[in-house]
Amino acid sequence: MEIYLEDAIVENLLVDGALLYLALSASAQPVCFWRLTVAACLGTLFALLYPYLSLPSALGYALKLLMGALLCLIAVKRQKGRGRYALTVGLFYAFSFCFGGGLIALFGEVGIPHASAVGGGVVTNIPVGVLLAALAVFVALIKLGVKKLYARKRERAHIVYCKVTRGRAELTVCGFVDTGNKAMHKGRAVCFIRPDLLYRLFGTMPPSERLTVRTVSGEKSVSLYPVDKVEILDKSGGQVWKDAYLSPAIHMAGKEYAILLPEG
Repeated sequence: MEIYLEDAIVENLLVDGALLYLALSASAQPVCFWRLTVAACLGTLFALLYPYLSLPSALGYALKLLMGALLCLIAVKRQKGRGRYALTVGLFYAFSFCFGGGLIALFGEVGIPHASAVGGGVVTNIPVGVLLAALAVFVALIKLGVKKLYARKRERAHIVYCKVTRGRAELTVCGFVDTGNKAMHKGRAVCFIRPDLLYRLFGTMPPSERLTVRTVSGEKSVSLYPVDKVEILDKSGGQVWKDAYLSPAIHMAGKEYAILLPEG
């Protein structure tokens, strides 16, 4: 297969740019596109000149690792500590390995002509359109994974241990501090809890009162059960809601938390 210089430039420029962008995004670094472009251009120049260096395999790998660290250093807009920079470099290496290794394995299976450059693991001789399509899919999958990972991290930051007290009965569960929970009844906070846990406190006792709440699907009436207090178990002294209400909520099945707490 004949390889054109402009195709090689476009391939390397886009691949380096995409991998750097993913590394910055995954390490929560701000993305500066002019820095990203400069780094990608340098990476492209290195990729074009590398085959003419005729280096031993071990030295070639070492040079590529150093170049990767340099590209990340250029791409990072401002330092957030050495640890964050090291994470960016590590992610860039990981994404590069996964993308390049994945292409070699995939195209080897389906019989698309390809080759690995000595001392670098660079995939060559692959049709430009196929390579860019694979890159687009890879970027989309990594972005989706990173988004879910950070969403889960943010969620876990709001998860706390709490204790619900009703007379002599106590229940210790994981709770979620929900900024969207504004439900109040007679000046008292309303916490939403899994029905099975509510049953452990009240059995088959009917609700003492009902409350109409607004949700994204409209208004609905919910049952209310009074408890003496709901408190966050924190060594520094957590929030306490006295004379609060509990209301059953089935949508928490399978979640890491079992009760939705109001904020503040």
